[in-house]
Amino acid sequence: MSISVPRNTRVLGFHCSCAHRLSRIAIALTLLLSLLLPGLAIARVTAQDNDSGDVPMFRGNPARTGEMPGPGPDPAEEIVARWVFQPGVDVSSSPAVVDGVVYVVTQDGNVYALDADSGTQHWTVQFGLVEANASFSPAVVDGVVFVGSNDGYNSAYHLHAIDAVSGTQRWAFQSKGHITSSAVVDDGVVYVGGRGGSWAGDYYLYAIDADSGTQRWALETSDLLRSSPAVDDGVVYVGSQDGILYAIDAASGLKRWAFATGGAVFSTPAVVEDVVYAGSGDGNVYAIDAASGTQHWAFATEGEVLSSPAVVDGVVYIGSDDGNLYAIDAATGTQRWAFQTGNWVRSSPAVVDGVVYVGGDGNLHAIDADSGEQHWSFATGGWMFSSPAVVDGVVYVGTSGGNLYAIGNLTPAAHTATAEAASTATAQANLDATATSIAGATATIEAQAMATSEAIQLSWQNYFWTNIYDAFSTAVSEFPGMSVDGTSNIRIAESYVPAGYSRIAHYPVPIEGGPASALVLLAIFPSKADADAAMENISGGLIRSGWATQDVKGLKHNHVCLTVEYSSMSEALCYMTRDDALIISYSAITLPKPEAVLLNAVDLANAMNGAYNQVDRPD
Repeated sequence: MSISVPRNTRVLGFHCSCAHRLSRIAIALTLLLSLLLPGLAIARVTAQDNDSGDVPMFRGNPARTGEMPGPGPDPAEEIVARWVFQPGVDVSSSPAVVDGVVYVVTQDGNVYALDADSGTQHWTVQFGLVEANASFSPAVVDGVVFVGSNDGYNSAYHLHAIDAVSGTQRWAFQSKGHITSSAVVDDGVVYVGGRGGSWAGDYYLYAIDADSGTQRWALETSDLLRSSPAVDDGVVYVGSQDGILYAIDAASGLKRWAFATGGAVFSTPAVVEDVVYAGSGDGNVYAIDAASGTQHWAFATEGEVLSSPAVVDGVVYIGSDDGNLYAIDAATGTQRWAFQTGNWVRSSPAVVDGVVYVGGDGNLHAIDADSGEQHWSFATGGWMFSSPAVVDGVVYVGTSGGNLYAIGNLTPAAHTATAEAASTATAQANLDATATSIAGATATIEAQAMATSEAIQLSWQNYFWTNIYDAFSTAVSEFPGMSVDGTSNIRIAESYVPAGYSRIAHYPVPIEGGPASALVLLAIFPSKADADAAMENISGGLIRSGWATQDVKGLKHNHVCLTVEYSSMSEALCYMTRDDALIISYSAITLPKPEAVLLNAVDLANAMNGAYNQVDRPD
């Protein structure tokens, strides 16, 4: 069947966040759910603070202040990676550290418990993929790990309670739709953001009993809660993609007030001394009265503020997409200093003992809290959306390069071993020297190999995040009402696709003016045969499930376009292979207009094809 689409049939629309539909329909992932064990009785859960010497949850405590128990590494000593855990996929969540164990969630849906000293794995549990743009961080309170997952399609989305020692499941609360934030635990209740059963709407903040996993209340909001809730003095504070910061009574779930910013609020609020601090996509950092919801002050940056604030000793520390880490006077909103990292700062700072730790440009930075001068930096080779946890002289942080780092000084045992080796004068000296030389050469080779690998990883990130993004955005700007979402947290995400994919980035495309949205993916495979096979297998599966093949004009190269029409919605997908690259464009309209939705998919595929032609690949 051949369709000629008139140019005036395009349907413009609002951004309805359809990334999860593409990641599950178009890529046809098999989502795994771990063994569900019967719920066990749990002792009353009470939130811990950072006086415990642990980091039990994202930002350190229920008020999300960002203050860590510490201490941090000694800047006078050499800064090294004590260990590196490599799960093979993005580590965008922020680690929790409790009782000598590090808990972290990776983008393929695995929850890991690792020994804090050695990095050895105690256990792992796999639930299902973490939704695009969401980076769930675990909360660990009273021997229980609380973490959300999207482990099914339109039917199985859960908040899980896992035994911290054994990794066995205690209970699972099934939400109406995707879990979209990191859980916070306070006074026996778990608070977490999620969406409803309909992909086109219904958004909730849930309050779940920590003992039983039963719902206490659910408050509906007007858009996604990408921000994670903070709790202080019986009130829950959370930001929404609708640009509103909400204050909600923790006991009843009733709204106390709503403060409107000028952009989406991805930033998790921090609550200190009756003031709520949060960043916004409008580029401002806000200080809001916790009781009334009135504004104390607003501090303007030159980029979106997706980072979450740390508030310690009367100073607000927060990152911006303008590349700066800012120190702002908490009382007046005036700038004390700004530290330029060189690129986006979407990691949230952690503060302890007069030092601010933050990631951003492939480096972990340690900054003097008073002066803004850098104490040291450590190159990880991967962008950091993860926020540092600082415990017992070690900084734990994840990267988009697929690593979880434990960064600190040499351990006392390593120092002792070095001193003993230096003072040993025996008949084995020559052999020892030879062995040391060999070991040193081996270590140098390994270090060079790791540096090369990290450089390659960083070059691919720049390819996807900067070069392709800019070229694609320019092309899309020519289409009426379309733009590429600048807050999509685009990242290399091998975990979103089946085995065989090598590199992938996704680019949400909001459409103004009506009920429509779109998304484009660019995936780089090991070979052309792999890319062609992927296109054939994925499209074949959709055809067998009822999608119709369309013969469209204007698409170059090897391609397939499909549509499906329902009573109240139309969807279209176009696949195009370019050597070992696969372009996938998806569009949805909540109207029965297959011609219009197909036009969007075709135009976006051509736009990405043009961007691909313009940009040189790292390989």
